[in-house]
Amino acid sequence: MDKQIDAHFQRVELALSSLIDSIAKYHPTIAHARELQQADQALTLGLQEVQTHQANFLRLQKLRAASASLDSQIRDTIVSLATTRKDVATVQTVKFPDAPAHPFTYEELLSYARRISKTTLPPPPPPSANPPAPDLLVQNSAVGTTPNTPGADSVPGSSAPTPAALPTPTQSHMPGDALPAAAAGASFTELPENLALHLNPMAQTVFIPWPLEDRIRLGALATTQMLINDGIDPIGYDPVAEEERKKKEEEERLAREEAERREREERDRALREQREKMREQELRESYRRESGMPAGQSSPVEKKQFHFTSLDMDDDDDSD
Repeated sequence: MDKQIDAHFQRVELALSSLIDSIAKYHPTIAHARELQQADQALTLGLQEVQTHQANFLRLQKLRAASASLDSQIRDTIVSLATTRKDVATVQTVKFPDAPAHPFTYEELLSYARRISKTTLPPPPPPSANPPAPDLLVQNSAVGTTPNTPGADSVPGSSAPTPAALPTPTQSHMPGDALPAAAAGASFTELPENLALHLNPMAQTVFIPWPLEDRIRLGALATTQMLINDGIDPIGYDPVAEEERKKKEEEERLAREEAERREREERDRALREQREKMREQELRESYRRESGMPAGQSSPVEKKQFHFTSLDMDDDDDSD
């Protein structure tokens, strides 16, 4: 490629020098000019080929880089597949028993779960027995001494009683050897009735694992059944759109009734006016027949009375 470009440049130089020499000798020729033009065109084509060559070279560099990247990716994928195959081959197979592992099948579990209602509550826990009350009384024999005999831990010559020999408040207020267990622990193991009802409002209610009939009639299933009974397909039924349609029909009905009422009033008014006109015409005809007037004249003509409109002429005479 470099040799071709050098040849084109040499041709241009030779053609240009020949043309300059002919001009310097005052004898230019058209052949030298055409030779320079052809050399310039050849140089232009050569430069275009160089540009195409450089673009192709850059494209080849990009393709080589992409090929190297894809080769590396393929190599990594093959290594990963080989490692995965080795791991899969080393995994121990699990042998499942032919018989089911559970005492029930999934069909039985699904059938049982299908019959469970969302309002089902678990049964109440069994009542727990009251634990025995602790013995609050201390026997005198447990001390191991008598009132007149000093204890083993007492020091001779000391008349102060030991803490074990001191009477407890229970012994001083409740004489006796034992206390009933119910009296000691009954108030601590059971809640008052009002507090138990507050914590568990359903304590004294009857447990029913399904909703009552009145609540079923207020639900969506009852509404769907009512629509089916009325001949309405519940699929795609929109109560809001139905309410708007009914409201629109009611408004159209009221508007139609109002238009009919106005039309009826207009018709009645026109009929009354026509009757009034006919009655007036009959009265005029009867008056004409009674008064003996010709048929063309319906009522007597009133004579107009002459009135003075101004007295300015008399006022002028008086002033003179």
